[in-house]
Amino acid sequence: MTPAPMAMVAERRWDSLDALRGTAAFLVLTFHCAQVFPGFAKAVSPLSLAAWSDPWTWLKFTPLRLLVSSGPSAVVLFFVLSGFVLSLPFLRLRKPSYGEFAIKRLCRIYPPFAAAVLLSAALYMLVRPEPVPDHGEWSVVVLWDQPLSLNYVLRNLMLSGLRQDMTLDLVMWSLVHELRISLVFPLLFVLTRRWPWRSMGMSLVVAAAASTVLAGKEATDFGTSLLDTARFLPMFVAGILIAGRVEPIRAGVARLPSVVAAGLWTAALALLMFPGPTMSNYYDFFWGAGAVVLLVMTIGSPRAGRLLSVSPLVWLGRVSYSLYLVHVPLLTATLYLTRGWLPVPLVLAFVIVLALACAELMFRLVEQPSIQLGRQLAALAQQGGQSPSALPASRSPR
Repeated sequence: MTPAPMAMVAERRWDSLDALRGTAAFLVLTFHCAQVFPGFAKAVSPLSLAAWSDPWTWLKFTPLRLLVSSGPSAVVLFFVLSGFVLSLPFLRLRKPSYGEFAIKRLCRIYPPFAAAVLLSAALYMLVRPEPVPDHGEWSVVVLWDQPLSLNYVLRNLMLSGLRQDMTLDLVMWSLVHELRISLVFPLLFVLTRRWPWRSMGMSLVVAAAASTVLAGKEATDFGTSLLDTARFLPMFVAGILIAGRVEPIRAGVARLPSVVAAGLWTAALALLMFPGPTMSNYYDFFWGAGAVVLLVMTIGSPRAGRLLSVSPLVWLGRVSYSLYLVHVPLLTATLYLTRGWLPVPLVLAFVIVLALACAELMFRLVEQPSIQLGRQLAALAQQGGQSPSALPASRSPR
């Protein structure tokens, strides 16, 4: 029997989407590197002719902005991609149980995260954190802002979502939301498949309400941290909607006039470069819209799929999670260890190469074993849920 089109979509390997994720992770790296320079936070006006003699005007108000200011919007793209990718197992002919899904997801996210936190703690012991005046605010507030202790490390490992518990690796804020939504994702998937546009509308209402209550402030307790997570529900719902409509999307994009398609690509990138994040967390909605358009156009364009499926970008996608996790501790430690005797641009070039190399190493030593562990534990959970008659009869005791 020929598999249903939906099942075929669910079984295919999306190299182009891996490449998008890898590119987004790299842009988070360049965003954090840019923050090292005092000019990053300096206010400049593009309306002043004299301002264009400052390189930062070009970096902030031209397409070069993508390299220095797209970190937050890249994370929103991660969430939309997660909504799409996490939907695929539930579109297959054999759908996973909740236990299988949750085990795989926990093993996929947590062990590499824990390894990155421990790496950061080890680097903390190696350097002596103190403010570095010529590096802007980066070295003062970003990492290692509390005395190193077992309690400090354990609090960071808890993924509480509170800022004081996230300063051994600041990127963990997004993992808090990713993991929480992952644990309710099967329910979110069912609701979205049954009532697609109602689910999207409701998620937008909830996200807007959460954004209004928080008013751009950081979470101060568990309740406000949950509200912070609610802001990202529409991104996951959008990913679910796209996953269930791949074939219509491809057919629709193929019918677009080239001028319209070019306009949509441009709109996606423009939305992802929209100003923020300090002005208001409502910018998440603009970034989310850009991420949705980018994902739709990538799925619908065979040419984009081929361009994004080149080996370097696919490799970057493969190591993207490790790159995302390790780059901030490596950047901060390198800044401390080289301060005063190497030019900052040279240091940052070294950090980029070092982060990519360490991402490959972490992928092999931590990520791959974690993924394999998740598969093995999920298989055990699946066998444990079967009736005795359904278990293999040929298995011999050890």
